[in-house]
Amino acid sequence: MYIISLPLLVLTSFKRKHRVSIPRRFFPFVFPLLRAFDKKTYIGFCKDFSPQVWLHACSYGEVKSLQFIMSHLLDTNQTQSKDFAQSKQKDSKDCAQPLPSLSNSLHLPNLPHSQNSPHSPPPTNSPHKNLQILLTTITHTGYTLAKETYASYPNVRVEFLPFEIFLPFYAKRFFINSSKISCLNLLCVFEAELWLGLFSLAKCLNSHTMLLNARISSRSYPRYKRFSFFYRHIFALVDSVFAQSDEDKAKLESLGAKNIQAIGNLKAYNPPTITKNYDKPKGTLFLAASTHNGEEELIIDAFLSAFGKECFSKKSDIFLAIIPRHPERFDEVAKLIESKNLAFSCLSQGYEKAFCEKILLIDTLGELNNFYAIADISILGGSFAKEGGHNPLEPAHFQNVLISGEHIFNQKALFTMVQNAYIIKQNELESSLKNYKNLAKSYIDSTHSNLPQLLESIDKYLA
Repeated sequence: MYIISLPLLVLTSFKRKHRVSIPRRFFPFVFPLLRAFDKKTYIGFCKDFSPQVWLHACSYGEVKSLQFIMSHLLDTNQTQSKDFAQSKQKDSKDCAQPLPSLSNSLHLPNLPHSQNSPHSPPPTNSPHKNLQILLTTITHTGYTLAKETYASYPNVRVEFLPFEIFLPFYAKRFFINSSKISCLNLLCVFEAELWLGLFSLAKCLNSHTMLLNARISSRSYPRYKRFSFFYRHIFALVDSVFAQSDEDKAKLESLGAKNIQAIGNLKAYNPPTITKNYDKPKGTLFLAASTHNGEEELIIDAFLSAFGKECFSKKSDIFLAIIPRHPERFDEVAKLIESKNLAFSCLSQGYEKAFCEKILLIDTLGELNNFYAIADISILGGSFAKEGGHNPLEPAHFQNVLISGEHIFNQKALFTMVQNAYIIKQNELESSLKNYKNLAKSYIDSTHSNLPQLLESIDKYLA
């Protein structure tokens, strides 16, 4: 199968988003040869490094989810970044309840941030200061975030995860050379990364194995059940599971998972990071966030039906900012707006020109949280199209009025943590827009947390 897939892998590796990740994952034996050209980049998987803890997260979102655990392992006590501390917060008197602070209520350490972590190595009195940590990921975006956040820590190694067939060749790097005794104490795998080879390797090294932030969407569950015989074999290698919800716990138990606790979604414990502080335009700012194909047109048409074309005129106090989920669709969305004879500006032209028109296309990367911070109403994409929805905690953190479509099968656990989220059908969007002044602001309900149980479990295997 791998030989048959080889031509496709080679072709895919030329695409920009896979140019780094696929060669590093599927052709790892080539990279020692490349050290002759770039010794800084091509070190080799876990070369001269023997981790006690191995954390594996697939992509950007999962790497963000593990920041709270990394903060605990590194025992960081650094303050939040200046940008985040100065980020615009909405007035809580207009909300049903004030915005809760998860990190403060739990009395847990602050997270490492990519902006200041290169200048904030772990304190010398850290109880985990000698702990060697391996962090693996699969996607280029996840790898980049992990590198930016943890590159300054000498006891952390960030790598792409080699594909399963190559993992046994690297097993010797998890051994102490003199005694050949495994030094790996704990493997933590995030969400749905159920790699048989990964868990098998960890058990061969007598490591405890954990599945963290585990979830199975309603859409995926029938496929899991169809191959339950295979997943029972994998879950036999997983010692403990921390699920996002009781519903996920029940699904995982039916597939053979054991020692399951429902502790909520780890993404809830990571406050959004603000990289730029923008001035809010004078008026009401609607944000169409992480939109997919077809959703931009749905939203624009709903605006035109609800308010008329004059809502985008110079005299209007309504602004609409659109952030497509995938950057390769920036041009496509621009052409869509042009086809409707509507004037718009692009963020790439500079923020000083951003709201010269009533429609702003955000055609630069890394801006989502920056605009949640100044938005009044967020329309969450990926939920009107059948994509499973996107993270509602970020707009709820900034107390946006939150409107979502009904297709949120990948985010159900997160939505249970958000109060005043309006989940509607496509044909209800127009009426919701008309009624926006009467909609309550969203906020995160953090009244229950089992996170300390997870941190205690991790420490148990590092003692």
